[in-house]
Amino acid sequence: MVVLPLLLISGLLIVVFALATLGSARHAPWLAVAAIYPLTLAVDRYILFRLRARRTYRQQESLRAPYVMRIDAAGLQFNSDFVNTREPWSHFRKWAESEDVFLLYYSDVSFMIVPKRLFPLGDEVEQLRALLARRIGLSNREHS
Repeated sequence: MVVLPLLLISGLLIVVFALATLGSARHAPWLAVAAIYPLTLAVDRYILFRLRARRTYRQQESLRAPYVMRIDAAGLQFNSDFVNTREPWSHFRKWAESEDVFLLYYSDVSFMIVPKRLFPLGDEVEQLRALLARRIGLSNREHS
């Protein structure tokens, strides 16, 4: 993600500018910004984001609805009371996995989560991993 590094760099520049003008009273507002900016980023990233995600989950019934997922050589198919869709493998740019999920990326910031708990047999996870490698390419990173 490009946005977070840009925010951090701009915050660092504000801090550097504030420290450089520490003795000047007319630049006192920069000191306040320098003090508040990192705190604002942290609150947004670690508190508000999670609250927004939980609220969205509660508000959007389709996120809580059960669905059936079929995976085959052509792609993924989802069926629920709210959606019936087919995603060919060509729609995904890359994939990654953690201990609990596979992430199938449409773009750098948009992805589909495939929980590993959907595959009760250990060899099914290996089969999906091999299918993803064949259809999308090798996993380029792991998520924790």
